[in-house]
Amino acid sequence: MQLPGILLRMEGRFFVKLSYLTAWLVLLLVCSSGAAAQVPEKKQDLKASDREEWRALLRWPDQCERGFREYQKNFPDKAGLEFFKLDHRKYLVQVLCSAGRVIFLRYPEGNYSQAHPIRFKEMVTPDGTSAYPFRVISYDEGTRVLWIYLDSQMGVCRFYKYSLLKPAPRLLKSGKVNCGDI
Repeated sequence: MQLPGILLRMEGRFFVKLSYLTAWLVLLLVCSSGAAAQVPEKKQDLKASDREEWRALLRWPDQCERGFREYQKNFPDKAGLEFFKLDHRKYLVQVLCSAGRVIFLRYPEGNYSQAHPIRFKEMVTPDGTSAYPFRVISYDEGTRVLWIYLDSQMGVCRFYKYSLLKPAPRLLKSGKVNCGDI
């Protein structure tokens, strides 16, 4: 019986010839390294060109991007992105949409198609952007607590403290403070 060129018969068993197996492994490695090279690794000290790469992966709304392009005319080097580590290979991304307006996305690294907006229902508009311009956002990676201060009216800022230990943010505390105190 004639065997196909890639098979070898030894002691009654069929095996793939080592040279063909090696070629397939090399091809697999080349293809997978090419895909990985397209994923931006950079999450700090970002520039405008980095934003374009991240937008291609995370796909935030066009309306947000249009607002950022207007804002960027005055700040051309700004990327308007900030990454907060939630867990092993999971991130929360703050995306600046315009002066003080942001949206948040959660994504698992390596599975960017699963990126989705996080809505903080106490402080967002229907399109997911912050209801008021934000003043300060701070995040404690150890406790996974996010603090957001929003400008509101007459020098009074609203604040929100969220736990990000679970997929849906949990409001821990909210209130008002003098904006000059933050």
